[in-house]
Amino acid sequence: MKTTAAYPRNKAHFLRLIRFGKEIIVLCHSLGVRPILYGSMAYFLHTGDGGMNVNDLDILVPIRKIDIIAGALKRRGIRHKVFPQHDSITVTRGDLRIELDAMETTYKDTVWRRRLPKDFVDLSIDDVKLRMIGLKGMKRVYGIAYARSKEDKKRIKEKIRGLEALMRKESMEKAKSDQDHRSLALWAADCAEHVLPYFEKEYPKDDRPRKAIETARDWAHGDMPMRISVIRAAALAAHAAARDTDDPAARAAARAAGQAVAVVHVAGHFSAAIDYAVKSAEAAGVAGEREWQYKRLPKGLRPVVERMKVRKQKAKRR
Repeated sequence: MKTTAAYPRNKAHFLRLIRFGKEIIVLCHSLGVRPILYGSMAYFLHTGDGGMNVNDLDILVPIRKIDIIAGALKRRGIRHKVFPQHDSITVTRGDLRIELDAMETTYKDTVWRRRLPKDFVDLSIDDVKLRMIGLKGMKRVYGIAYARSKEDKKRIKEKIRGLEALMRKESMEKAKSDQDHRSLALWAADCAEHVLPYFEKEYPKDDRPRKAIETARDWAHGDMPMRISVIRAAALAAHAAARDTDDPAARAAARAAGQAVAVVHVAGHFSAAIDYAVKSAEAAGVAGEREWQYKRLPKGLRPVVERMKVRKQKAKRR
């Protein structure tokens, strides 16, 4: 969830605008309206551009709520003006301004006659929660503004370029995260396979744990998509194999395989996979399994594993 942390160039005005905005957002919440932030404030929160000014707030609300919000503003004595032709309300207090626009009218591409991407980000402004239009939607909004504008094209184009740069950065970070996830699944599969002989020695015809490991590898190598039903079935089969044996080393080895394939769905399962592998080796009277595991851990994954361990420990303390 994004939160307001940095400030634009007009910090003093921005802080007063935030306080005013919170008041209007809370009012919307009291009327059962979940507002969506867009415009310059959303651009600033996405990009963190400290060199820009944020002069007003632009908020999307359902068109059916426009009159209801206007009535609530009137009862509270909050200065505002309704623009029926635009399905919008302008709320003011001194030099502060908030635009409440109907999403059915504004959040629509009237230039190219199609709906904008409905990608939203959860947002918290000093613990007041709302949603914010995502990067794709922001780019589309500014694209519409650029097509309509006659005098402000240069400034709008700069904002579009800023959004495109941020989208490229996030795409690269996601690709790196995806690759780390696949590498983690491969490592967990290696750790589970290393102790698999303790199971297969006792049950040479039971291939359920091995199939679970193979499924994890298939996904990590890109040979199959991440289908939760397939991953879940493979994990459950390996855990069923564990329940079918009384041998401690074999049971822990099958559990390691079940947890290894579960890494495909939730990366954090790697911890259980490597722990079960260590239990299997210890039950078989073999020492040094943890050391073997960390020798196999790719150097690039070590910071990832450590961060995940820290998050897990913090979660346990809550």
